[in-house]
Amino acid sequence: MRRCLSLFFSIYLVLGSVSVTNAQFGDIICASSQDNTTKGEDHYCASNRWTLIDPNRAYQFFCVFDGHGGRVKVNKWHNTGKEKAEFAVDNFGPFLSEYLKEHIGMQNIFPEAMRYALSKIDHEMFASDDQLKKSLPKYQMPPATFGGTTANIILIEALRNLAGKISYLIRTANIGDSRSILINNKGVRQLSYDHCPSRQDELERIIDCGQVVVPIDFTGSPMYEKECIRTINHKTIHQYLDMAKETKVPSAYRMYCSLEGELARSDAWKLSRYPSLSTSRSLGDTKFKYQSNGALIGDPEITSEPLDTSTDSIVVLATDGIWDVMDNLAVMKIASAILQGAKSCSAVATDLLQEALNRRALLKRFDDATAMVLRLVASKD
Repeated sequence: MRRCLSLFFSIYLVLGSVSVTNAQFGDIICASSQDNTTKGEDHYCASNRWTLIDPNRAYQFFCVFDGHGGRVKVNKWHNTGKEKAEFAVDNFGPFLSEYLKEHIGMQNIFPEAMRYALSKIDHEMFASDDQLKKSLPKYQMPPATFGGTTANIILIEALRNLAGKISYLIRTANIGDSRSILINNKGVRQLSYDHCPSRQDELERIIDCGQVVVPIDFTGSPMYEKECIRTINHKTIHQYLDMAKETKVPSAYRMYCSLEGELARSDAWKLSRYPSLSTSRSLGDTKFKYQSNGALIGDPEITSEPLDTSTDSIVVLATDGIWDVMDNLAVMKIASAILQGAKSCSAVATDLLQEALNRRALLKRFDDATAMVLRLVASKD
């Protein structure tokens, strides 16, 4: 039986001696709902409070991590995707805080702080995987992958100017195919953009590195495998993507890789012989990154924009267990109940999860799923 876990808390912003609650857009209500019974690899975290970095700036973050990699045996059984996602949950906050403390007074500090924290997580995973590999008995071959995780992070920054007026920035850092969106009375806007092998700039990098991308159907079987491997290049990108779209929308695209791009040149196109991923960026995946020759990277895509405090806003962060079967408009339709006063964040998070599970059941394609819903309460000024 599937489990549904819920977390609910309210957060009040305090800047210096000035208490800022509803009157100054200080309330953020957050609820998370998760089904983690398929693989146990989805994890999430939040800072639970506003943290001051100086008397006039405070921040709070919310994260979802979607691990992958399955189970491997190195002395004992490891759920590598679960371990990678848990490591990211445990260390993102401390690494972020470490950078902020070392760079007090730096302007526009948060993009670099988020980049630093994620990069350090990636490097620590490399070191851990290397140690795990060294502990293998000499006769045992290393596993195909030591696992990795995606990351989608929302960081809300509060700034107070000399006149005492407080403004807000919403920042995102994304690695992989989890996603966050913003919903208000103007509609829905995507805050982060998925790193999928079919995204044109990601696809071009993969091709430049000598690797290939193949669409797969809902059973996980590759489509057009021979044609893609033999013909895909910069000149045929658009033709390839059009060909994929004409087929009842494949559920995903996978990147297949091998050392020195031998897969792209080979007439022996048995894809099952090669490691593959459905995301083009991740944390961890040490062996895959080495083999892919730069096709798989761990660089975050970071965005920043002012937060409109004149109206209530909803932010939804979710893993691909939601986004594989629901688009932005479908999520907005459910989440808008918060703005209408009909449902709480907790109820909407549960509804999003249940809708995704129902759709996946019809497709007979199961995955872990996590939805985190934030309500950013409007200023009453």
